[in-house]
Amino acid sequence: GEEGSGWDQNASGLPTVGGDDEDEEEDRKRQKEAQLEAEENAKWAHVAPRWQTRLYAAECVRRLLDVADHSAHYDLTLAREETERQGGSGERLVLHLGRLVSVAFTVATSRIEAMRPAGVLMLLDVVERFAAAPDPDYQGHLLLEQSHAQLGAALRPCFGPEADPSLTASGAALLARYLLAISTTSGGIQVDPAAIRKLLALLTKRLTPAALAAISYPALSDAAATMVRTTSLRAAAALQAAAAGAARRLGWPAAAEAVRRSSSGAGELLRRCAARYAAAKAAAAGSLRQSAEGAALGRALLPR
Repeated sequence: GEEGSGWDQNASGLPTVGGDDEDEEEDRKRQKEAQLEAEENAKWAHVAPRWQTRLYAAECVRRLLDVADHSAHYDLTLAREETERQGGSGERLVLHLGRLVSVAFTVATSRIEAMRPAGVLMLLDVVERFAAAPDPDYQGHLLLEQSHAQLGAALRPCFGPEADPSLTASGAALLARYLLAISTTSGGIQVDPAAIRKLLALLTKRLTPAALAAISYPALSDAAATMVRTTSLRAAAALQAAAAGAARRLGWPAAAEAVRRSSSGAGELLRRCAARYAAAKAAAAGSLRQSAEGAALGRALLPR
């Protein structure tokens, strides 16, 4: 036979050697590049964002709650009817309440202390917006009751001995608002009294004269401790006022009088703390507006 008859020939008639091997090598290179690119993308896909980015995202969620004012955002029945009419997945906030609470809970219990107050404030916004939202699937219950475990778990660290003062102040406001939401309402909605007592104990154990005097933050100014005392007493005053009002509406004069007597001492303490807090802030920053607000708060909560 002819020499080199088994070789491939190109258009010029010259033999080519190893054409298939070169194609296979190119394929291997492309596969390797694709694999490296996929590994790089996968590595960055699991990188957690910086805590500042997560804090900014939490503020965006709070702004969303602030601007979403349509009634269907906070009524599950209306949101479901609207979704059925439009045939979509549903964009109303109430349809994503569980996710909202989960995000806020994650921020409130973050390992980064600077993020926790923002998470508690986000939970406060959620409670404010959904405080009166009934659960259509369980007659006589609120939607917020489904998130009781997460809210309770987020509140407990707020009253710990190592908690930051801003976290404790935010926690006191959240605790009072949540208890007012899940307690007996004008619609007759009731929850387990034991659940209320457990949460209330977080606040009341800090309201004795000894406990209030023991609140101290050596690394911060006296205004921080006064702020915590003021917010704790303000939360207690709101709960006591609600209890007294409920007792009067239900025709329990003895209970209403007992609540009034128990609140008089707290009212005096609150007046003093409000005055001290306003004076400390005015001395530190020249804030006359905060001083006026503190004085007004003390006058408003004094028993008459």
